[in-house]
Amino acid sequence: MEFSVAKMHMSVEQEEMHHRVTNNTARYIWSVGIPILIAMGLTGNSISLYITKQKSVQLMSHVTSFYIGCIAVADTCVLLWLGIPKWFMVILNKDLVALDEWFCKFYFFSLYSIGDIAVWFLVLVSVDRLLALYIPVKSKMVCTIRTAKIAVAAIIICAIAKNTEQLFTRTIQMTKVTTLPHIHRNGKSNHTITRQTCSFHHSANHFENHIRPWIGLTVYAVIPLTLILLCNVLIIKLLLKHKTKMTTRIKKSKRKQLLSKSDNNTKVKKKDKVKTVTIILVCVSLAFVVLVIPTIVVELTRPYYEDTKYNDMFEIFTATSDLLILCNHSINFFLYSLGARTFRKEIRRMFPCCFGTSAQIPQHVSAQEQQSRDSC
Repeated sequence: MEFSVAKMHMSVEQEEMHHRVTNNTARYIWSVGIPILIAMGLTGNSISLYITKQKSVQLMSHVTSFYIGCIAVADTCVLLWLGIPKWFMVILNKDLVALDEWFCKFYFFSLYSIGDIAVWFLVLVSVDRLLALYIPVKSKMVCTIRTAKIAVAAIIICAIAKNTEQLFTRTIQMTKVTTLPHIHRNGKSNHTITRQTCSFHHSANHFENHIRPWIGLTVYAVIPLTLILLCNVLIIKLLLKHKTKMTTRIKKSKRKQLLSKSDNNTKVKKKDKVKTVTIILVCVSLAFVVLVIPTIVVELTRPYYEDTKYNDMFEIFTATSDLLILCNHSINFFLYSLGARTFRKEIRRMFPCCFGTSAQIPQHVSAQEQQSRDSC
């Protein structure tokens, strides 16, 4: 009898220790990862936004620069709006969202809207690149700044319309939260505390818990992922085809000497610009695919693991997937820098003291260079 009681207490102690370890691991992931990613994202997105507005950057067309600027603004909003309240909750155990009912409503409405907007801006960029490669002549008439602004406005309106219901279904409620288990002579008992949280009206529980998650998953991940993958597959296929044709033409031109050296250099440079921009944006799109897939897996498996013996480990997976989402909104600058030499030159011009150089990139842009830039 004493042995069985001792064994039961040991089992409870082991369970409590496991709960503490997993809980502390999830808290550590959030508390350390969030500030790092916010700092990276704010710095990188600010520099990206600044560089795309400079006339010295001749790598991208005006439409592509406009889209990248929009993505930088949306990514910054997601980082701040998602990261800061979560960090306060982890570090100070203070739910900022639940301080006021109207703020509770506005927070989730704006958070979901900004998230949808940022993702669909990536879809716009992918479609823009696809059109620029497949129909280069017509794309100059279709893919204009005016068209880009209309597309951005349409996405913003649709995102707001989709998430307006958050203004009516969200409310402040008192929720019981279970803390670590405490051991008593007869076994264990869970200590619960009552906390103010931003939750749903009881009348909207079924919709918010069983219907809306699938709508959000479809709009935020499944459809954008499908479109981005499709566009990127077509883009990569065309780039490989162009590479083969270019190699063949260069060999023929060398043999027959049909083109002058200057003409060859001009055409090669122009094609290299288009190729560089396309490769950068393909990398950004594929990074989104890789970083969002874990969140899809977590959301699809949540009903099977939540409130089970695997719930503690599921918290670690949730924390990791949340950080990957923040990472998706903070790394675009680094992808631009790795893929574009012009981008790196502009960074060196902005921060000469950091790179040990005082070289300045000329701000003058000739008409021929500007025409080449617009064609990208």
